[in-house]
Amino acid sequence: MTLENDIINRLYDEVLIFCKKEGLVDQLQKSLVVPEGDRFSNREIDNTGLDVLDAVHCLVDKKRTIMLLAAVYEQTTKGNVVIEAGLGTGILSFMANLRGAKVYGFEINPSVYELANKIKKHLIEKRIITNDIEFIKADARNIKLEVKADIIISENIYTGMFFEKQIDIVSGLLPYLKKKGHLIPCGMKSSFLLSYIDFPKRIASKKFHVLSEINVQPKYLTDQIIYDLLSFAGVKKSGVQFKKEIKLNRNGEINSILVCSDVSLPSGKVIDRFDTEFMNNDVVFFLGNPFFVKKGDRVNVEICYLYGSNPEEAYISVKKL
Repeated sequence: MTLENDIINRLYDEVLIFCKKEGLVDQLQKSLVVPEGDRFSNREIDNTGLDVLDAVHCLVDKKRTIMLLAAVYEQTTKGNVVIEAGLGTGILSFMANLRGAKVYGFEINPSVYELANKIKKHLIEKRIITNDIEFIKADARNIKLEVKADIIISENIYTGMFFEKQIDIVSGLLPYLKKKGHLIPCGMKSSFLLSYIDFPKRIASKKFHVLSEINVQPKYLTDQIIYDLLSFAGVKKSGVQFKKEIKLNRNGEINSILVCSDVSLPSGKVIDRFDTEFMNNDVVFFLGNPFFVKKGDRVNVEICYLYGSNPEEAYISVKKL
């Protein structure tokens, strides 16, 4: 095992053990009986961010978290200034601190802010991190600092850039980033596949679903088609406006559209749809009654929504030509 892997795994394990001892992992498992779309729709994410169990859910999504920790490890050097927006458990800020950075972390949710501080205190007592790390309860979209950052961490991500206010947050933080500074993550690519899904009757009337919660394998009639490409360093639009004629490459029925997103890191590595179980996992939109298509047929696909909006509000249309 390399030194990098040893540091990453030690930090990850310590934070996870703390959350388990606090009973948070057990609470998370019990909360998952409510569909993710319902949990998110019932919150005012714009004003309060995500909650404690969402922070823990991000943590236990291990492969994704390890990839982000590795990105922070790779990009951070001693003496750097790092800003993080949306702390969650604070684990990415802790990694930056371990690499010798002065860290300023912002969290809008009081309960999440309290959790991050508890974990910070625990790690300082165990001499895993230093106290050169400052957590501030504030909306990262409205911060005022006297410093410029070498790295900005803003990992407020959801598939397709729904729900989360990543674009607003990063836009507000960019004036604090040095010219040669880095964003972690630095971009997102969203794609769709036209599909047929045998939806269970109990959920068929709903428009938006997380694929893993349906537990039914889609039948795809297209390969992945990119509909949105974002660089967080300078987003010039407020949402998605996609309209294109698509040629089908398989015979079958269409009743849904699957959306997936790849998250880009400064090194060029990508957290893709198979590297995660939460926040940028595959989602599907139910289009209504299925219609049959043949290979070579064309359909018109239209996707329109604002970044950070509820997926139920998106306009998604697939019409046979």
